Amino acid sequence: MSASASRLPRPGQLWWGLAASPIAWVLTELVGYPMVARSCEPGARGVAASRLSHPRAWMVGLAALLAVVAVSGLWAAIASVRATDPVRASGPSSRPSSSDREWSTSTGRARFMARAGVFVSAIFLGGTVLYALPSLIVNVCAQVR
Repeated sequence: MSASASRLPRPGQLWWGLAASPIAWVLTELVGYPMVARSCEPGARGVAASRLSHPRAWMVGLAALLAVVAVSGLWAAIASVRATDPVRASGPSSRPSSSDREWSTSTGRARFMARAGVFVSAIFLGGTVLYALPSLIVNVCAQVR
């Protein structure tokens, strides 16, 4: 086992960096819209989210909470990229040549998952933030009708 393979991030960190932001975005969409839509209907009964007192605050709060989850996924992905960087693994003074590196399957997978995690996390974090912006600008109940 090479020195760089021994410093690979844990699989849980790689998966969190890859999946946290998309899951946060999906939860924002699947929970936020019905929650606010049901709270804005006059006389809606039978749903626990009906008649929330401040739908704008609920929407922004939900998006902020899930944006924090997405940022933690982005942070884990960036840490994974740094951990799989061959320059950091071999030391700052010597840049490893392609003949010196041992590219195992697990190292290649970890590098791919780490870099894909940064890309995916940044995209879906942006989607989560963009989902919350209309709630700050226009009336939330006007959006759902």
